[in-house]
Amino acid sequence: MAMLRTLARETGHRLGLPEIALEEHLAHHRRAVELAVTDFRRATSKLRSLSGSMGIEDVIVDIDRAVADRRARLDSVFEVVPTPDLASHESLLREARRQPPAGVSFDGPGAGGRDVAIWLTALSTAEACEDDTYFVSADSAAFGRTQLKPELVAELDEKLAGRASAFHYCNGLDALLGELAAKVEQPLGRDLIANSAAVRVAVTAALEDPNLVWEVPFGESSGGVSTNSGALELTSSGHEVSYQVGEMTWACARTTWQASISFERMSYGPEGRLILDPPRTLAFKVTTTLVMQLDPQGAVSAAEVAARSRAFGFREL
Repeated sequence: MAMLRTLARETGHRLGLPEIALEEHLAHHRRAVELAVTDFRRATSKLRSLSGSMGIEDVIVDIDRAVADRRARLDSVFEVVPTPDLASHESLLREARRQPPAGVSFDGPGAGGRDVAIWLTALSTAEACEDDTYFVSADSAAFGRTQLKPELVAELDEKLAGRASAFHYCNGLDALLGELAAKVEQPLGRDLIANSAAVRVAVTAALEDPNLVWEVPFGESSGGVSTNSGALELTSSGHEVSYQVGEMTWACARTTWQASISFERMSYGPEGRLILDPPRTLAFKVTTTLVMQLDPQGAVSAAEVAARSRAFGFREL
């Protein structure tokens, strides 16, 4: 996704997400959060019964907020494309009539109404846009494997008239990336990433996020004050992918770093702030998604952290 955002920006494309696809994704995300909370509570209950400990607190999760946060993250990447007004009726008709991209089998109830709504959203977008439109789906059964199904090609020709060639079907994100740029097969390698000054500056800046301190396990204290972030060490690197746009090469990698943080444990009472003990230093890890710009010699000339995980793996130094 980080590479897709970068290539879209470099090639002047906008990223659109059909409203129906968004709603289905958020429904799945809500269900995943609910199941995770249920699993956590079952595990907590079992641990209490095995250990006799009453100090294990239950988890309180605002599921609505979790879904809203997920939507906000998607909104920061995509433009949500509304479903055309007549799509609902047409989707039901095609599902009932077994017409693509709805399921065509008469063995069992009709299916695929949402696929029709997504297809009609893509067609409507292409009709309203004079530029090329890239329609991306990994649903081969609905739309086709490497090429659109013949019935959909015929509909495309009818709707777009002489502009059908401006509509490109991509069976998956890899196919889309291949349309936007040329894939570079030579990997960067761990040492190049670890020794890049641009990468280290970008990761250090990401760790200066003021929210990081709230990810530190303070134990029984009610808060803490961050005093420094220690030297970085790259512990793992993977999921590398590189693409070339014109003379510019962009690379993405998922990297895990070890750093350290020093803080003072404190509590608050009637007499004000009380320092509980001398400053402590904890080592921790964080996983980042890096986007890197490469120079003609293959060195990293610029880098940014597109995303980072919460800090984890804390241990005392």
